[in-house]
Amino acid sequence: MGLSKILKRTVLIFASLVVLILVAVGVVLAIGISVNIDRIRAKAETAASKALGRKVNINGHLAFELSFRPTVELEGLQIANPTSWETKDFVEVKLFRAKVRILPLLGSRIHIQEITAKGIDVHLELKSDGHKNWLFDLPREEAESSPSPAGGAETFKVNLVEVDEFSLGQLTISFLDHESNQSYEFELNSMQGAAVANEPLKLAIDGAFQKQRYYISISGDPIGELFKPTQPWHLEASAEMAGVSLNLRGQADRPLEGKGFDFLIKLNGDRF
Repeated sequence: MGLSKILKRTVLIFASLVVLILVAVGVVLAIGISVNIDRIRAKAETAASKALGRKVNINGHLAFELSFRPTVELEGLQIANPTSWETKDFVEVKLFRAKVRILPLLGSRIHIQEITAKGIDVHLELKSDGHKNWLFDLPREEAESSPSPAGGAETFKVNLVEVDEFSLGQLTISFLDHESNQSYEFELNSMQGAAVANEPLKLAIDGAFQKQRYYISISGDPIGELFKPTQPWHLEASAEMAGVSLNLRGQADRPLEGKGFDFLIKLNGDRF
């Protein structure tokens, strides 16, 4: 057999193997493989605790699905406060799930198919000496020792962030001011909506502040116009609480740059 025939056969076999591997990977990504990563829970808790400078616990399920739309899901996340604070935990999360599309990342777009979060408790405290528990004492050794990026290195630039569906429920934020001995509580019972590139922005929120119910509705132009404005971006919003209603309507030429705002605001109520 001639040398040329051997080379051709070798190239053909190699190409066939590459195609088979790509097909196999494509099938795996299309079908999706759920990977239970509960076994590395301790390592994940240690890494998160070191990064935040706070004790982090994951008391529930921890999983990752490998596909064209990878999904991360965790249950029972707790980020503790330092021992000197009145409340034990800074944040508690019963359930968090996020699903992201891979292919848009090639075009510097972050396309989140789904974000779901339920049972979130955030405890904020302000001490009389001015210390705040929401300010983290992050480790600085790595930041100080790592060299600055080379001048020619390129960073990932996000051109668009869109969310097909998000659902946030049972969120409670409490604030305790030790200096004035006052406490405040903000509750978010439900937040539903979508923010995609070529469809109108929609958002509906209901909850309570200091036990007073509130309702918020937001609608606007597609968020794609926020990142690449070709015309003014329009927004309408309404809110009701304790017999008072707030309505906002208008537009902005370049809202992400803080330019060109033109809004009409109406405030109505029994005492107005």
